[in-house]
Amino acid sequence: MSALYKAEATITRPNDTTAYTALDVISTQAGAVLTFDNIGPANGVALITAAKIRLDVAAVPSGMGVMRLHLYNSSPTAIADNAAFNLPSADRAKYIGSIDIGTPVDLGDTIWAQNNDVRNQVILTGDSVYGILQTVSAYTPTANAAKTITLLAVEL
Repeated sequence: MSALYKAEATITRPNDTTAYTALDVISTQAGAVLTFDNIGPANGVALITAAKIRLDVAAVPSGMGVMRLHLYNSSPTAIADNAAFNLPSADRAKYIGSIDIGTPVDLGDTIWAQNNDVRNQVILTGDSVYGILQTVSAYTPTANAAKTITLLAVEL
């Protein structure tokens, strides 16, 4: 039986409600790279099977839809919150694809979205992958909202 892995990363947005335009990065003011430690065997191969996001807010922000998680096999260049996503030439070799996480649903005090149909095979350098979160649609965020992204994977 293959080993199963679970890795989480949390990001808290700045204390403002500046609207995102479509395809902007969701990050901290200065930009933060999400780190998913121990997502697979060190220097091995893993298959990411699911991606989930939990927002610690009580209502789906107006206009919020699908979010995209861009993945890298080593830490990429950070991109500031609310800036357009870019894959700079210095990060091309690190880029290992993206995962779209579904439209968020309101679960009362928590917002939740997931994609259980991920089939992203990654060759690891170490045992971590790194991510930059992006909004696909324009929306108005909640100030100081914490977002926890969870990745599930199996060893190949």
